[in-house]
Amino acid sequence: LVIIAGFIVTYTTSKIPIIVFLAAIVFIITFLNTDIALIILIFSMLLSPELKIGGIESREVALRIDDIFLIVISFGWLTKMAVFKKLGLLKHTPLNSPILVYIFICILSTCIGLIAGEGKISQSIFYNLKYIEYFLLFFMVVNNIHNIDQIKLFVNCLLLTCLVVAIYAWWEHLHFGGFRRVSAPFEGEAGEANTLAGYLLLMMAIITALAIYSESLIQRVVLSGLLAFTILPFIF
Repeated sequence: LVIIAGFIVTYTTSKIPIIVFLAAIVFIITFLNTDIALIILIFSMLLSPELKIGGIESREVALRIDDIFLIVISFGWLTKMAVFKKLGLLKHTPLNSPILVYIFICILSTCIGLIAGEGKISQSIFYNLKYIEYFLLFFMVVNNIHNIDQIKLFVNCLLLTCLVVAIYAWWEHLHFGGFRRVSAPFEGEAGEANTLAGYLLLMMAIITALAIYSESLIQRVVLSGLLAFTILPFIF
């Protein structure tokens, strides 16, 4: 579903109606089943197209479809919690204080930069929101986790997404003869190789940790194979 949506948004001119329609569907899914909404978000992280909304000097602020989904899912989740009287925004974790300090530093440094005449307020707000949205996702997942089966489901979806992205990177490398850096799907002809590299680096760390601590030989073999399959795309 996410891949089909990516193709539609990438190769059609009327993007806004489609995005609004998809956002409405995701909101309804979130209200009915937050787990499914989070799975959609996992797959859309690297399998959704970018929307250019402006830039600072030569840099553009890239808004992905998953950014929109994250906002919609967060709103749907908050609505669901409010309706069922189970509102709990910040479950206590050891990361709460460092996250809040980091957000404060981001906002403070942005204000100092704007006062000094560096950058524009609209683009700066978007950059800060893109940082904060990852923390919002963290809190949403933490509040939604109730058992180990959920964790296994989300991790398996992460690994499957990584496999799909790696397959695409291999295809892109072979298709263009290895003469350009590979990028994530639906990023256009130029692409952003740093986005794919950062994603693969994070996933390689997770895969390595799972392979080391898994007690199943079959799991270790499968995870090691996936790790080997992602190394060359990372180099590309």
